[in-house]
Amino acid sequence: MAQHIEDDDLPFDFDNLIGRIDDIVWDAALEIEAFVQYLVAPENLYQLLIAATLAALAYLAHAIASPRLKTWITEQETASYIWRGLLGLFNQYFGMFAFVAMMLGAVVLMHDESCACHNEVIRNIATLAVAWVAISVMTQAIQNNGARRIARIGLWVLVALYVTGYLQQVELLLNRTGLTIGTFNVSILLLLDAVIILSVLLILARIVVGLSEKWISHSKDISPSMQVLSIKMIQVILYTTAIITGLRSLGINLSGLTFLSGAIGVGLGFGLQTVVSNLVSGIIILLDKSVKPGDVISIGDTFGWIKTLGARYVAVVTRDGKEYLIPNEDLITGEVVNWSHSDDFVAVELHFSTVFTDSPHELRPVAVEAAHTVDRVLKT
Repeated sequence: MAQHIEDDDLPFDFDNLIGRIDDIVWDAALEIEAFVQYLVAPENLYQLLIAATLAALAYLAHAIASPRLKTWITEQETASYIWRGLLGLFNQYFGMFAFVAMMLGAVVLMHDESCACHNEVIRNIATLAVAWVAISVMTQAIQNNGARRIARIGLWVLVALYVTGYLQQVELLLNRTGLTIGTFNVSILLLLDAVIILSVLLILARIVVGLSEKWISHSKDISPSMQVLSIKMIQVILYTTAIITGLRSLGINLSGLTFLSGAIGVGLGFGLQTVVSNLVSGIIILLDKSVKPGDVISIGDTFGWIKTLGARYVAVVTRDGKEYLIPNEDLITGEVVNWSHSDDFVAVELHFSTVFTDSPHELRPVAVEAAHTVDRVLKT
């Protein structure tokens, strides 16, 4: 029999939330109206026109100078990689650099000590332009285009709110907008803080992992299998630490995740046995060094060399260029022939045909001579 649920029985109050949203929207509309009236004032409107004119001139300068500068950079073949990279970055943001230079010049020319408000809008726009250039250059370290664009816009909006003096008001509005579930209040400000803190920590962890991976990969004192194991352990430790640190910094009680960990355990027991088995098998393979990147192995009908050792599978490349992804569990439970486990010399058997009238005694020296033309083939 269906049971009617009253609003008071819900863990959160929708009416209160809708009322707060209405108040926030109304306050935001009033603030936007006041800001627009401030911009269209006669003493500020002409500054906007000056900024728009300088922006058009900067765009025109970029359209004219950037292709020529790009051609000149391409011709600098003897220049160092770092110097050409800096020149390419300058060419990419040439229009913004020109706009910033002209805006700073306008600030100096319009400086009036008796009435500093005459160039207030120009000064703010120049500050925001400088901030955009600095943020754009700094976020070049983020490889993902989407993440780089989000970080760039988010940081610039934060600087813009600070410059215009609306940062504190926006923080109050975001803190008032949220949902109370039981005794826990989830506001938009809390969610944004969580996203920013976790993103920064994960980016830092990724940078450290990348540097560690380069150092370990170029280390000759570490075996290939231990290199893979070390890199994966560093990844797990740093990413786990970043997530736990981010959650703790937001005041989230991690003891509440006990139920989630129990549910994950049940899921592992029912549906993820194969995945967990492959993960554990991968760790065993890395520890016992039975196979490693570069080894030539035969497993079933597959014969090739190991390209990578993954957390779930081993990538084996055959002589015809095919890449087989073999689950780690198959290498533990099945029969594997490692042709280069303790010796780098590998014997490869090749079959070829000839006409029945040829003498085997005369054919053998020809075949040996043909094999000797390959640099990788031993002479004896």
